[in-house]
Amino acid sequence: MELKQKKAKPLIGVSGCLLGEEIRYNGQHKKHPHILHDMAKDFNYISFCPEVSMGLGIPRAAVHLAEVDGKPHLVNAKDSSIDHTELAQKTFEKITPELKETMGLVFTKGSPSCGKDPVRLYHAEKKVPLGKSKGLFAQHIEQVYPLIPKIDSGRLYDKDLRENFCSQVHCFHEFQTMEKRPRSLVKFHEEHKFYILQYGDKFLKKLGRICSGIDNKNIKGKWSLYEEVLFMETFKESITVKKRTNVIEHMAGFFKKELSKSDKNYLHESIMAYHDRKLSFETLLVLIYYLTESKDQAYLKNQKIFKYYSKL
Repeated sequence: MELKQKKAKPLIGVSGCLLGEEIRYNGQHKKHPHILHDMAKDFNYISFCPEVSMGLGIPRAAVHLAEVDGKPHLVNAKDSSIDHTELAQKTFEKITPELKETMGLVFTKGSPSCGKDPVRLYHAEKKVPLGKSKGLFAQHIEQVYPLIPKIDSGRLYDKDLRENFCSQVHCFHEFQTMEKRPRSLVKFHEEHKFYILQYGDKFLKKLGRICSGIDNKNIKGKWSLYEEVLFMETFKESITVKKRTNVIEHMAGFFKKELSKSDKNYLHESIMAYHDRKLSFETLLVLIYYLTESKDQAYLKNQKIFKYYSKL
């Protein structure tokens, strides 16, 4: 009997301090419970810290972003004349290739180097807040690896945002590891129909049009366009309860001729309970999957939304 090889867990790049490494400016860590526990079951990690790679030491003088000549610079928080920006850019170029194989990236909230979400920007001389910018390394990575799903550590405390990010990592991993053939892309699109639909019908239709007519002659252009639309456009859209309710109602439509009146009522009540935030999305998916199995709905059974959110 031939044993089916288990696919390796996706690799996520994580700011080292979030993994418990004592590498912050004050020699401490910023251990993140969800990264070290919930997410660790599904992912492997590789750590990074641009400030340590720059050779600033542990502990080290704190740095922040200051506006110099109209641009954010990485400077000493107490003495803005000590400007690390040039060193930072050279270091970024050296360490960026180490993250090439990652399927997701987690940055440290508020970090002047690694903050993905808006980070405080200071006046260089007066040292008073001027506005917001983004961590310099986070900006650099966004330019080099625009397709890779990314998130700030603070957002991982929100269950919905955490689950959405993790699902994006799994989806990106699935895409990057499949064979580059026309049929593979068509199959990927079919199996991700309801997963994509939760971001909006317009994206599902746009991606479907890209898949249409794909062959060996045009695969290169269509493949690149598909991944750009999925990972750079679709994933930027917010997922809402309303959109997900629509997804579940579409999936429930597969059973309209197969359920008794009482079962239909129970399913409808469950969907409304989710809509009213009284039932989790994962629980509702488990119910739909149970119906999929019991009614032998082959098309639904292969939908990746089950795997990404309920581990079925």
